[in-house]
Amino acid sequence: MERNPEEAGFDPARLTRITEHLDRNYIQSGKIAGCQALVARHGQVAYFESLGCADAERSTPMRDDTIFRIYSMTKPITSVALMQLYEQGHFQLNDPVSRVIPGWRDQKVWVSGDADNMELKAPDSPMTFRHVLSHSGGLTYGATNHPVDKVYRRIGVNRDRNETLSTFMERIGQTPLRYEPGTAWLYSLSTDVCGGLVEAISGMPFDEYLQKNIFDPLEMADTSFWVAPEKQKRFAANYQRNPDKTLKLIDDPERSAYLTKPGFFSGGGGLTSTTADYLRFCEMLRRGGELDGARILGPRTIDLMRKN
Repeated sequence: MERNPEEAGFDPARLTRITEHLDRNYIQSGKIAGCQALVARHGQVAYFESLGCADAERSTPMRDDTIFRIYSMTKPITSVALMQLYEQGHFQLNDPVSRVIPGWRDQKVWVSGDADNMELKAPDSPMTFRHVLSHSGGLTYGATNHPVDKVYRRIGVNRDRNETLSTFMERIGQTPLRYEPGTAWLYSLSTDVCGGLVEAISGMPFDEYLQKNIFDPLEMADTSFWVAPEKQKRFAANYQRNPDKTLKLIDDPERSAYLTKPGFFSGGGGLTSTTADYLRFCEMLRRGGELDGARILGPRTIDLMRKN
């Protein structure tokens, strides 16, 4: 990737402090196996460095084209996909989600009680597209000891790679809402629901929709829900920090589930990508929805998405 620090308005010598800081405080100390850092301004890349190892067990160096699991950075891509369908007139933001997913029409709101003896009520107003796009529809991640979360686990609401978006949406519809739609904010499975809505509205598998309408137009050649065999050597290992701050391998790139196509395409956290690819997505957003002649969204839609 070409770097033009002066053209971007940066002092190259001062940018090297980033490398020195990361190497001294994180790589050499063993706090992380490796990393990438990129600084861009006004469309010009000023700094991009790959440090340490992509796979410490095999001493594989971090490369500029290393592929990472991008987890929740999948969410902005999914939201853009749904907003494309908004622009095409398939829904208004205040439309009920049940217009597309009829099985959600009878969803109730938790009032009190435990998972076995709940008091529920009909919502004062339905969950809307605006709510699922902003994590304010009453959904959760199902991971706490709250009674609603216990129902999530009992019903089997999960993002297992053997699940499908349609069965996932069916299970969500069987759960009570944690709170009245539009009255609170809770980080949740909402963006996975957005992926399910893209699939239901477009009539296309979610992965194919993203490929056709976002990845291909933006030339994001290494972004996918799985890593193709010819790209495996570029796939990074995945580590977690132990309590003693040592690293523990939790997903080996040579045996990872990401090496095969999943059944469930998680719009909330399922994609793999490169720094270069994600820069193109971010640059599209910065430019008001267009990059190198590819129009992904209109500028007024981008402005709307930035509003509180």
